[in-house]
Amino acid sequence: MRASFDAYLHKVLATIRKDGSPRLTGTEVDFLNGQIWIGSMPGSRRAADLLRDPRCALHNAPADETISLGDAKVSARATHVDSGFERNALMEARCKAGLEVPEGPFHIFRLDITEVALTSIAPSNDHLVIEAWRPGKGITLVKRH
Repeated sequence: MRASFDAYLHKVLATIRKDGSPRLTGTEVDFLNGQIWIGSMPGSRRAADLLRDPRCALHNAPADETISLGDAKVSARATHVDSGFERNALMEARCKAGLEVPEGPFHIFRLDITEVALTSIAPSNDHLVIEAWRPGKGITLVKRH
């Protein structure tokens, strides 16, 4: 699944608006320290959505029609990391990974995964393979013809 997310820079994040309707925004993510992280500018609608309701979903948005690396989706709850050791550790990990460390104020959210799904086309090209994982339930495999 990680290869599917790493194949393209931009992902699609779904959040929940104040009125309960969905909002889709483009985003970049960091896979650092065994976690998924997203950032956001102060005052952004995305940050407001996540601060109000942490439920979200992340999609790899594959540009490849064959979905050769799979179509990856993550459902999660976003935890706002606004100060302290965890935020500093993330900035240090970004530095070590050669990633930009933003200047000025910004929000950081850690995505605490509630479900992961990877949909791919079987090598025989005659059915879909859906692999899903949930905490405490392990991996399930479904084939759809």
